[in-house]
Amino acid sequence: IFNLTPDAFVECLKLAIAWNRPLMLLGGGGYNHADSARCWTRITAVACGADISANQDIPDHRFYTEYSPAFDMRADAMLLQDENTQQHIDEMVSEIESHKLHH
Repeated sequence: IFNLTPDAFVECLKLAIAWNRPLMLLGGGGYNHADSARCWTRITAVACGADISANQDIPDHRFYTEYSPAFDMRADAMLLQDENTQQHIDEMVSEIESHKLHH
């Protein structure tokens, strides 16, 4: 079982920021547009030196109904099957390590 929540991403980002090294954040999608928006809003806030509570209400806007039933920044963890194979993980780690050696 595998699941990343906005809280997990925020904690990872805080750790990366604490390294005090140049940092580039690249966005990605998600299976749920509202949860992706929640996540990237919180990540952007932390990157800008702020933080947004998971209890913060979503402001009214054109897509407000997409954020039901909670209408706040919370994106709860779900029990999802991890579809990453060990081979894929090993390849990704190897690729990352090869780039570390060159920089």
